[in-house]
Amino acid sequence: MKKNMFIVTFILPIILSTLVQATPIENEAVQIAAGYYYSLALKEDGSFWAWGDNYYGQLGDGTNTNKSSPVKVLGLSLVTMIYAGYYHNQALKEDGSVWAWGRNDYGQLGDGTTTNKSSPVKVSGLSQVTMIAAGSMSQQLFTAKVIG
Repeated sequence: MKKNMFIVTFILPIILSTLVQATPIENEAVQIAAGYYYSLALKEDGSFWAWGDNYYGQLGDGTNTNKSSPVKVLGLSLVTMIYAGYYHNQALKEDGSVWAWGRNDYGQLGDGTTTNKSSPVKVSGLSQVTMIAAGSMSQQLFTAKVIG
């Protein structure tokens, strides 16, 4: 509980103030997530931004260069949900597709390889996903079927 309070009380305001100071916000940030030494923000227009450590390509900008201010994640639009794992990320798009990038030692990106990716790749074999979550070296995907 104390660790969660520390994150909410001290780290979250720093993340938010960094985003506001570093990049002019034309659209409000509607979701933020923090990985290990890096941060993510989803803006209300569906664009996805990242900054911080980028050793495994987890910022999704096609490089492995650390960034001290937000950069737009390549090739993603109409994103509805984001999630940060330890050194990898996921994005859920409006069409129900899931995209992942960053560290991939254990195949956690779901693209059939164990190669790190510095830009988003589509998670294979999935459709109509409604929710995403990530663990330190894994990802969880959820679907819901409406009956009626």
